[in-house]
Amino acid sequence: MSACAIAAGRVADGNLRSTTDNVTDSTIKPSIFFAAAEESLPHDITKIISLDALKVYPLLAIAAIQRQKIEVMHKYIGQYFAILSIRRWHDEANWPKDWSDTERDEMRRVVSVIKRNCARRRSANLCKYWSTYTLDVYSSIVWNGCVHYQEAHSQVNYPSEAPTGEYHLLDPFTPSWMVGWNFTTDLYRVLEHAVSRFRTQSSRFNILDVATPSSPTFSSGLNSRVNALFLELPDNFKTIKDMSGVPAQDIYGFQAANIQATSALLRMMLFSVEEGNDVGKKCSVASELLDVFHRIPKPYLTAIGAPLVYHLSGIGHILGSVINIPLTETSYSKVRQLLISMADLLASLESVLHKSAGAGKSLLEQVGRIDEFMASERHNNNTRAAQTIEGNLNGWANALGQEVSPRYQLPDDILLDWNWPLEITAENPFLLLQ
Repeated sequence: MSACAIAAGRVADGNLRSTTDNVTDSTIKPSIFFAAAEESLPHDITKIISLDALKVYPLLAIAAIQRQKIEVMHKYIGQYFAILSIRRWHDEANWPKDWSDTERDEMRRVVSVIKRNCARRRSANLCKYWSTYTLDVYSSIVWNGCVHYQEAHSQVNYPSEAPTGEYHLLDPFTPSWMVGWNFTTDLYRVLEHAVSRFRTQSSRFNILDVATPSSPTFSSGLNSRVNALFLELPDNFKTIKDMSGVPAQDIYGFQAANIQATSALLRMMLFSVEEGNDVGKKCSVASELLDVFHRIPKPYLTAIGAPLVYHLSGIGHILGSVINIPLTETSYSKVRQLLISMADLLASLESVLHKSAGAGKSLLEQVGRIDEFMASERHNNNTRAAQTIEGNLNGWANALGQEVSPRYQLPDDILLDWNWPLEITAENPFLLLQ
């Protein structure tokens, strides 16, 4: 039922893109499946000893994200890690001795594919140990929460990279898609350390006296390590081909898209750790992140679904923090280009952002209002400048060929209408980036 809640939600959002999927809009709402899954949960989680019961909790957490029920997401992520703590399953040494090698790898794996009744079916064996770890780190960043299990606590191997089932490769020389998935896990492990550094240096309980803020050395060191790991990846995970509709091919595109999106999340996190984040730096980072999402083929972005909204909200907060400070003509020109770029991206993803339909158009309207304000202020400034006597400081500066650019503070009526992130401000994602 929890898997059906996710599937029904994705059908409703139009997130299915495989030519093998013959699915029509379901008359059963995702909430019906979700409620049925909740009703079947055991009342006492201390009694849970099976994988089938364990995997329900992260599935419900993902379904909750899709429905924008963030408090419910936190509930089920917390219960999942509570079960791990009870069983001490963060250490493979404590796993049941009667688990087979297949079951052990399933515990580590993100997806297990089975064949049943001569028909291909994807099982609900989602969200095992490392997959739920990445979900936990992601949610702690986006909603400023706590990481339940640090990667240093985890005595669990990565899932096997041997191809199986539906995604068994026709070409034996092509690497398993799990190579890309495991690299994404590496990115989240780096993210965890970046989060820890940021929160330590910004905490009033900074007992270790970690420098506040960090020098660029910390971020550049992590970036260098990630870049080195990325260069070692097979080419399948470095470029994203257009979606073909064939799962055995497109799964590589999904891994490459996931790597790019997670790398963008890492860049935003490292950005929050660095010192000296002026307007130019913020615009540069926002531009890099938007370029990442513009390069990913739209079908993959659509298929990512609701989590993409929260990725984009981080960029929205960066841009929002820029327009809250006085802007020169030059800095506003940069910000304006980024706002239009974001609007174009949002307009192309309306099926994903159906709850915020028209977000791209709304953002362009905001740009229009700011343009009108800037034009009015520019006219007033020129009028004042024309009345200034010759020989003052501005006159000398102009004579020397130096540009003295005034700064413009946007009025409150524009700033208060800056509704980021996309009608989900109540959840306050990316609080740490504000």
